[in-house]
Amino acid sequence: MQFTIRSLLVVTALVSVLCGIVFAAPPIVAVPILCAILWVCPAFWVNGIIFGRNAWRAFFVGGFMAGLVPHLIALYFSVTAVILVFSGQSLGDLIDVNLPWPNLIISAILLAPGLFAFTGGITGVCTWWMLQPAQAKTPQPSAESPASDEYLVISGRLTTMPVPRDKG
Repeated sequence: MQFTIRSLLVVTALVSVLCGIVFAAPPIVAVPILCAILWVCPAFWVNGIIFGRNAWRAFFVGGFMAGLVPHLIALYFSVTAVILVFSGQSLGDLIDVNLPWPNLIISAILLAPGLFAFTGGITGVCTWWMLQPAQAKTPQPSAESPASDEYLVISGRLTTMPVPRDKG
């Protein structure tokens, strides 16, 4: 599998923004962003089920099923946090914000379903791979009679092939 430089740059940027949210942002900023990530994730998994094919569909089905219950638990926590904030209470009533890393605890609660889902997706792909029918072995073309008597295509290049000598 090959990645383009653009996709690697996007993944690096997303990971760095997530690390900035988890480790540097105050909880009043981090919690709404982490809740939004939690609330949008089911769309990712359901779209993967609908539009994925073969191993990708198995990945998304396994991920959706494995992450469903942890997602519902985290969803309960996030809705409780939102209700607390809008009712005029502080987030400190739900979790101790005086701990050294309150964002780390909150993000562990809100982003843990993603870890469960990813593990379930890998399990789904492994199950799909194990249940594939055995592939029939195709006979290898003999070296004595290539498609062309003089030339052979190797790695996208046209090269000459040595002519076999008669043994008689």
